Amino acid sequence: MRALLAIAVVAFLTHATLAQDGDRSLRTANGLLQRGLHAEAAAEYTTALRSLDNAASRDEARYGLAMSQYSLGRDAEALRALSELETGSRFQFRADADVLRTHLYFRQKDYARAADAATAAIAHRDHAAWAGTASLLVESLHRAGRHEQAVEKYAELDDRMTNDRDAYRRASYFAGLSRSIQAKRERDHAQAAQWFERALPPRGRDDLGDLAMLQQAQSLRRAGRTADAISTYERAVARGGEKIKPDAMLQLASVLRAQGRSGEAANVLRSLADDFGRHQPARVQFELGLALLDIDEVSEAARAFDRAERAGDAELTDDIAYWRAKADLRQDRPGDAAERLRNAIRQHSNSPLAAEMQYDLAIALQRSGDTSAASRAFEQFLSAHPDHAMAPDALYARASLALDAGDTEMAASLASQFNAMYSRHPLATNARFLQGEAAYRRGEYRAAATAFAGLIEGEDVALAQQARYRLGMSLHAQGQNEEATKHLRAVTDGLRTRSEFLPALFTLAEIAFDAGDWPDAERGFGQYVQAVGDEGDGADAATMKRALAQLRQNNTSDAIETLDSFLATWPGSTHAAHAQFELAQAYVSLGDDARAERAFDRLLERHGDTRFAPYALRHLAAIASRAGDAQRAARLYEQAADRGGSELANDIALDRARALVNAGQPGDAASLLRNMEGPARAWRVIALSRAGQHADAVKLANGLGASSLDADTASLYQYALATSLRNTGETQRASQVLATLATSQVPTSANAAIDLADLLIASKDYARAANLLEPIASHDSLGSTATYKAAWARYQLNDHRKVVALLEDKDLGELTGPGAMLLGESLLALKRGREAAQQFEVALDKTGEGVDPEAALLRLGEAHAAAQDWRKSQAAYERHRREHDKSPRWYMAEFGIGWALENAGKPREAMPHYRAVADKHKGDTAARAQFQLGECLFALNEHEEAVRELLRVDILHASPTWSAAALYEAGRCFEAMGKVGEARAQYRAVQERFGESDWAKAAGERLDAIAGPGGTRTSGRGG
Repeated sequence: MRALLAIAVVAFLTHATLAQDGDRSLRTANGLLQRGLHAEAAAEYTTALRSLDNAASRDEARYGLAMSQYSLGRDAEALRALSELETGSRFQFRADADVLRTHLYFRQKDYARAADAATAAIAHRDHAAWAGTASLLVESLHRAGRHEQAVEKYAELDDRMTNDRDAYRRASYFAGLSRSIQAKRERDHAQAAQWFERALPPRGRDDLGDLAMLQQAQSLRRAGRTADAISTYERAVARGGEKIKPDAMLQLASVLRAQGRSGEAANVLRSLADDFGRHQPARVQFELGLALLDIDEVSEAARAFDRAERAGDAELTDDIAYWRAKADLRQDRPGDAAERLRNAIRQHSNSPLAAEMQYDLAIALQRSGDTSAASRAFEQFLSAHPDHAMAPDALYARASLALDAGDTEMAASLASQFNAMYSRHPLATNARFLQGEAAYRRGEYRAAATAFAGLIEGEDVALAQQARYRLGMSLHAQGQNEEATKHLRAVTDGLRTRSEFLPALFTLAEIAFDAGDWPDAERGFGQYVQAVGDEGDGADAATMKRALAQLRQNNTSDAIETLDSFLATWPGSTHAAHAQFELAQAYVSLGDDARAERAFDRLLERHGDTRFAPYALRHLAAIASRAGDAQRAARLYEQAADRGGSELANDIALDRARALVNAGQPGDAASLLRNMEGPARAWRVIALSRAGQHADAVKLANGLGASSLDADTASLYQYALATSLRNTGETQRASQVLATLATSQVPTSANAAIDLADLLIASKDYARAANLLEPIASHDSLGSTATYKAAWARYQLNDHRKVVALLEDKDLGELTGPGAMLLGESLLALKRGREAAQQFEVALDKTGEGVDPEAALLRLGEAHAAAQDWRKSQAAYERHRREHDKSPRWYMAEFGIGWALENAGKPREAMPHYRAVADKHKGDTAARAQFQLGECLFALNEHEEAVRELLRVDILHASPTWSAAALYEAGRCFEAMGKVGEARAQYRAVQERFGESDWAKAAGERLDAIAGPGGTRTSGRGG
């Protein structure tokens, strides 16, 4: 940008030297800019622009101003100056301006506009900064995400950019980036690599070259040119800067390992870890582990994976665990290997220890809980080694795993096979138990009970206990709870129950729950959870039922504690939605809406697709209604209705309609309540009224009595009816309803009073309206409205003191502005100008809220004038002229300025303002302005000119009021000049034409005073 500015400054200084001598500010500014005095230059350009009358010169100043502001970092001001150029394509520095605009947008990171500006700038093909601008165009398009255009523009312009090496390199780099992003084929990546090559410096290195080299290597790899990619990566590592070396080394190692050169990759990665320890430590150690595994340095690989794991890269966690497992397998650690990966066996299928590895792997998988993989491993073991000493154990393990996997048929078949092959084996009894277990899990509880009953008296006490436990569970499943309870209690002992029999505790609690024995159920489920712990099977279900048992006993606080614990412990449980719903309802029952709302929100966030969602939405809607958020309540009721089906939709229709009315959607509420009776019909009347369908509301209300409604609904209904009656012209009936409401202790009484007052005001019964409104001036929400309207009624009665009493020191909220205007008017009427001015100032601060800012400014000027604060009066009127220069009331402000200046002792300064009104306006104010012109000249003792101006009042305006005054004052001017005859003529004209005016009396007094020979000469001004 520095080169650009230098060219532009020299260019227009040549023009400026030829400018006329009168353009001193412009020439001065150019000189300051050339000297680097940008702030001073900007100020001088601004001065020049105020007086230059030539468009070309103004554009030169604007361009110079833009460059100054650019150098000062004031980009918005610079852009504004450029946007005001007048001469368009004829502007001598148009090209420089387009280039400058490009740099401004680019510096603001508005790349889309920078690209558009650069497109215009490069049209100036002979501009000295063309290549740099073309480069900036390509970069802006890339940064704006317009990659296709970036590629196209680069291809179109690259030949012309080659004469500016730096610009060409930068354009090539960003074009290469866009080409890479767009690339779909190898040849696209090859082209990107070629463009990155162009971005490399011819000698040495720099940051752009480093980045380009790294990108080039990536593109070459994607283009399938692996050897070239490797050599480029190696060059980047050897010659690149510190910013790219780590990435280059990491990517080099990756491509080397992909080519089977893992030893070299490992060496590169070790160097990377040593030299750049903070660069992607997890990725580097992971890649190192892979390379070390490839070259069979397993222990080192395991340590590398451990370091990678400690570095904590979330994206690599699964990969690290996988390869760490492979390292464990290579170190003969099958337990750890089974936890990490099942694929390990495929890596060692030809090992001399294949049978032992297969069996140990199966055991490891079984212990890690991967039953299907363990089963397959045992199956493979048995298939390959049927005569091995561990074959019976493997067969029994397969049956057990099949059972664990839920394949009960396979489990029973394998157990039967075991008993046929190894009937004398110590595990034969276990195999028969397993057959019973398979039947139990298939739901064949009668067969299971038979099998377990044959084992409860066996020699193996432990197995007998297990059989008794399963017998009890089988009986429970058949509904024989009394018999089941006997067996289950035999294997349980509260918290001392053996772990394998803990489900019996759960079942006993469930039996109590189903029987409605809530204390027993609560105690039993509590013992179960305490015994199995949070991770125990069914702990979540037990906790859930314990909470329900507590709720059935109305132990709400205990239930909340239990449900909170449930959700904290098992957020992913299948019962989580139910728990969240019950928790939220518990808070509702306690009246704690805030916590209930948070709980329902959490339910929708986490379990929005469950059956509880529509009911949660309904609760949330009710909470929102209680909180006064009708908009949200209506939206939530709608969602609940949509998701809960027709039954729920009908159930909540009235609540939803109330919310819609309160949310300002009465039309929707009316539609929802169509054909419904009772309170719903009343609410439909309310909705129709608020929707402006007043005739329909009145028609629907006919025949509907309010006696069947609750007090609040009746109040709202009657108010709605009154509103619609007013709007259908039935004002007398409306007044009757409103009068009843206004004198009742109902929620709508204040609204009714205000509406009734509106009717009274409309009939000009201001006193009754005010008397009705004033008692509710202290109402919480309607007090401001009532106060304002009462004051307005008093104002119509000219009771200004009452207006002041009502409004002074009152906060009217949204009516503050209109209230201040009204108070100001009354204060002004009471000749309290200074206080009135304060109120008009308040009104001006509240414009847009029922305040006419023009009127407020005019009245402010008048109030200051009444207080004889002429400086502030003038300022108010001048502000009106600035802010409302097109206003038809301009003449009032113009006259006010003149009046303030005249009264401040500056008659000559006042005269141009009076003249403007007199020349450009028609009416009484114009006549008075003409009169004040004469008065100002009179005060300046310029009597002849004063006479001419005063007489123009009568000649041009013929205003009865001001003609009389003007003729009188003209007489006094003649007196001051010693022209007594002329003075008498003016006084007599006043008496003859305006005999009833005060001026006629004053004229008579002057005639008496100058009645003697020669008269009495007077001077000074009066009137």
